[in-house]
Amino acid sequence: MIRVRFGFIVPAMIVCVSALVSGRQTPAQRPRFTSGVDIVTMEVAVHQGNLAVAGLTADDFLVTDNGVAQKVDSVSGQSLPIDLTLVIDASGSTESFMDQIKIDAREVTGMLRADDRLRVLAFTTVVAQMSPFQSPSEPLDLDRTPPLGLTSIYDAVAASMMRTRTPDRHELIVVFTDGYTPWPSEPPPSAAVIAAILGRNGHTLPPTPQWARRIECRT
Repeated sequence: MIRVRFGFIVPAMIVCVSALVSGRQTPAQRPRFTSGVDIVTMEVAVHQGNLAVAGLTADDFLVTDNGVAQKVDSVSGQSLPIDLTLVIDASGSTESFMDQIKIDAREVTGMLRADDRLRVLAFTTVVAQMSPFQSPSEPLDLDRTPPLGLTSIYDAVAASMMRTRTPDRHELIVVFTDGYTPWPSEPPPSAAVIAAILGRNGHTLPPTPQWARRIECRT
């Protein structure tokens, strides 16, 4: 019997084995062990791009053992807590959007669950941490933006990934920017990215990479 649990991150495979010691052990006799497998539990993650796939059933999985198909008994979904990093473009071209960005950032906080965590990075030519990882119930410090400068999305996305991550939490990055700078050519590993593109109504907004989910924030 095989039971599959799926979440957003791939932990190690866990195999539960029940063992029975048979025979008596004597000083001249080497111990012999027999074992049998009652249930094998596999923890897997299913993604489309960087986004998790939900609503899967046992019929969606094929498990083989030495080429022999095994019966999948049940599948249960697991929602992992989120580590959310808000990455804010504080360059000169987004100065007029900053008040709205702060409002949006605080609204995002209200959507998180108690076991989620949130931090805020801001970038111009340099990248600065405005708020470290904290509970959604704690107030955000959104006023310590770096000095005005150029827009370095590449460095900001890279900085958002420079930390030790654990497999029991989902990684999400939301980048607030007007998008007028080159993005990294490859997506961050093990993280979903939302590109919140800032702009005025009636203006054509710049493209975003295919690996990021695009949201247009017009004023």
